[in-house]
Amino acid sequence: MDDCLLRWNYTGIKSHIRDDKCPPNFDGFKCWPPILINTSVSLPCPPDLLIIENDVTFNDSVATRYCNTNFTWDAAQYAECLSNFAELYSSGMPILNHLKAMYYIYWIGYTVSLVVLLTSLAIFIKFRSLWCLRNIIHCNLILCFACHSATWIAYSTIVYEIIMKHFLYESVKYCFIATILLKYFVTAGFFWMFVEGLYLLVSVRFSFQTHNINYSMCASIGWGIPMLLMIISCFIRKKIPHDSCWNEPSKADYIFLGPIVFILIGNLFILLVVLKVLIKQLKMTVFEEGQKMKKIAKGLFLLCPLLGTTYIFTLFPPQHPPWLKLTFSYSTTILTSTQVGIVIAVLFCFSHGEVLFCIKKSYSQFMEKWRPHQYNCYIELFDSLSEGIKESTC
Repeated sequence: MDDCLLRWNYTGIKSHIRDDKCPPNFDGFKCWPPILINTSVSLPCPPDLLIIENDVTFNDSVATRYCNTNFTWDAAQYAECLSNFAELYSSGMPILNHLKAMYYIYWIGYTVSLVVLLTSLAIFIKFRSLWCLRNIIHCNLILCFACHSATWIAYSTIVYEIIMKHFLYESVKYCFIATILLKYFVTAGFFWMFVEGLYLLVSVRFSFQTHNINYSMCASIGWGIPMLLMIISCFIRKKIPHDSCWNEPSKADYIFLGPIVFILIGNLFILLVVLKVLIKQLKMTVFEEGQKMKKIAKGLFLLCPLLGTTYIFTLFPPQHPPWLKLTFSYSTTILTSTQVGIVIAVLFCFSHGEVLFCIKKSYSQFMEKWRPHQYNCYIELFDSLSEGIKESTC
């Protein structure tokens, strides 16, 4: 918002009233210039309004906004911008409905993920017998994904459910905080996946060297490097004008995207190495071929989400035909909102043998403490009933 005011040399809070104009205003997408009251202004459609179709040109389409006689702005009209996307799909549903559906999928996915992640994190913290380095790495990955989900929920609630719906656009100037936090936790999540991959590689290929790995080394990679990248990105983003939310496409994005692509390639290599070792070990066993294939498939099923290699498919979105592009968008939405929580928590907490053993043991101990008390209550109740029956029969 401040950049928008500076752009139009707006200095006084009352100067626009003297000139019979609405003040310059940033609505989260465009910086609207001061115009005379009871008039409207049109600006080119913002290219990042709908990131799902970022390769589409808007041609001559414009967004329009009206200045009221009381020096206030109406909500900007982006209908003409949105209409360009409706004809891209032959499914019969307008693109705006698709975007709403994906938005709600994100909401459900991130909310369920947050609940599941916090539950699994509480389980790991409660049972001290699970406090080994491998599980501590799992906990940091879970914590990172939980922070990511919580930040997304907070960001969408504040920006879309409050600011946009109630036209509080002046408050958008603080949304850069949520944007940079989202990017930080996304990047940190990939770096913790890389730590998972490195620890797995050392365990498989150099099993006698795992004692040389400590938490400080893991934390410096998982939390430290993303923090450094975030600081560098902040310095660059600060110099970009008219980008209050820090979400405009920029070369600064490569500060995060470059390491993420490197991590995905590295984890794919680690996955292939681990699978090679697994296949080699299975060849030395007496299992039938069908059982061996099941074990290999199970290994792939467990390792792909942990190492984040499933995200590789999101790097190459199809461009044609439209129905395939739409299907890819929905698949990416579901994958992004669920893998950051539900998949990781289920695979590495709720289906973890050690975790299930600890939960079962804790439940058994609880029942042993509770049952005697329950038994005594039943005995006392039975005795009182017996005495009442005896008195009534005498």
